[in-house]
Amino acid sequence: MASDKKTKRLQELRGSGFEITDGQPDIRGWDVYDEEGRKIGKVDELIFDSRARKVRYMVLNILDVKDLELEKRTVVVPIGLAELDKADDHVVLHQVTPFQLRALPKYDKSGFGPKSERSISTVFGRKYSSHAAEEADVDVENDFYEHEHFDEENLQRRRKSSSSNNKDRDYNEDDKHIRQRDELNMAASNTTDETDLYKRQREQNLRDEEEIRRRNEENLRHEEELRRRKDRDN
Repeated sequence: MASDKKTKRLQELRGSGFEITDGQPDIRGWDVYDEEGRKIGKVDELIFDSRARKVRYMVLNILDVKDLELEKRTVVVPIGLAELDKADDHVVLHQVTPFQLRALPKYDKSGFGPKSERSISTVFGRKYSSHAAEEADVDVENDFYEHEHFDEENLQRRRKSSSSNNKDRDYNEDDKHIRQRDELNMAASNTTDETDLYKRQREQNLRDEEEIRRRNEENLRHEEELRRRKDRDN
């Protein structure tokens, strides 16, 4: 049975002998922001699929951001969750929350493989059948990458948008900022309400994290049970 450590299909781009396709930006070293414009880290490396000759993941060095309860650590995020900022050379994580970044396993270069991939995908909401759990130590399914999390076109989504779409987005962003300003003004007028809102958000984040941990633990227990069954059968 193949282990994560023996899987060579996924490699860091640096030193692999492969290069970024002509015309595509090399985002290594670029700063990473969330959709609220908060800097959360930097792209350290890209993980390349030598079989498909495609970039599958980004290796991110997460910053210590106390407001978001983030600590310095290195994690891996699917490439399809990244978008290039339409004006500046930095990466925006699309619909990735701080609690998901906290829930991601720490990146281990020597042990990165199919099991790591499934754990990461679980954090971002994907579920697997009993058969997938049973095959946790072998390579991922053929259709694993046929998912928006691995759609490289998403990377250029902001820069390829039409002028009309840009205007609509700018309008929506302005409207969003106005709503946020009004909400902040209302919260500032009532310190108690502001404190309660923060508490509720924090409690929801903790519940979300607990749900992800519970789901991962269930997958691990199921894998262990399947292994024990195989051992008994043998």
